[in-house]
Amino acid sequence: MNNIMKQAFPSIVDVNFTANLESLLDRVEDGSVPWKTIVSNFYPDLEAAVSHAEESLDEIKIEDEKTDVICEECGQNMVIKYGPHGKFLACPGFPDCRNTKPYLEKIGVSCPLCGKEVVIRKTKKGRKYYGCENNPECEFMTWQKPSAQKCPKCNGVMVEKGTSLVCINEKCGYIVAKN
Repeated sequence: MNNIMKQAFPSIVDVNFTANLESLLDRVEDGSVPWKTIVSNFYPDLEAAVSHAEESLDEIKIEDEKTDVICEECGQNMVIKYGPHGKFLACPGFPDCRNTKPYLEKIGVSCPLCGKEVVIRKTKKGRKYYGCENNPECEFMTWQKPSAQKCPKCNGVMVEKGTSLVCINEKCGYIVAKN
């Protein structure tokens, strides 16, 4: 995508241009330059660049990434799509099949309670946490990223905290530097 921007808008993605524009915007912020002056000087070049890009660039098609998740409704491998709230899984058979699912990013660690995969999830307010993909049947959840390494002292779950791995069991308290 960056190469396309460089091809279509070479003057706008230029480091010197952006540095100059940033200093001009700083002057707008401190009140020494009116913002309308900046826009009136910038807009004609931007309009010409957009017109040129519309004519010269071919339509860009971003291929969907296939997954190993099978659609329960039609049997095809689901693909990763991008929506306003992030990634999700969708059936490539759209519009005939409209099946969608949340995209669960696996971290390569097994759930300590049921053995399925631990995935990255988000709260309704967007805070990231780690939980079992088998939720709500399995209730494993932690705010810190779990490690595949088990606690050598109590065989509990180790989580990443800064540059250390810490046993999730507060009574154990085992800490080791992360490799």
